[in-house]
Amino acid sequence: MAGQDWLAVAASNAVSASTARCITAKGSIEQQPRGGVRSVCIKMTVEVMSKLEEYLDEQADMTMAVMKEWLLRDTSADVTISSVHRALHGMLSHRARMMQICIIRLFLENDLVFGQSETTKRMR
Repeated sequence: MAGQDWLAVAASNAVSASTARCITAKGSIEQQPRGGVRSVCIKMTVEVMSKLEEYLDEQADMTMAVMKEWLLRDTSADVTISSVHRALHGMLSHRARMMQICIIRLFLENDLVFGQSETTKRMR
């Protein structure tokens, strides 16, 4: 019964066997701090988004961790890497949509200048 003391602890205290095993392994039942207030939780402001765009224009291969550090240094904004990722993804999605709109406008302008038959010939 030397290694099975946790089963006796579980039976006598009406707790699960895994909880009793953890308690006997630790030797104590200290409560870990849970919850509480985050240090500083900010939203992605226009200023922070424009800084991210500047960083991207400066050095396109910069990692998100470095961007996070630079944001903290330049704007005192403590954001998570996932927030940086979400912001960059949104910016790139927006740019892709704008590029599609420009291409569609270009095709429409070509239709007006050359006539529809020329555009359809080039698309084939």
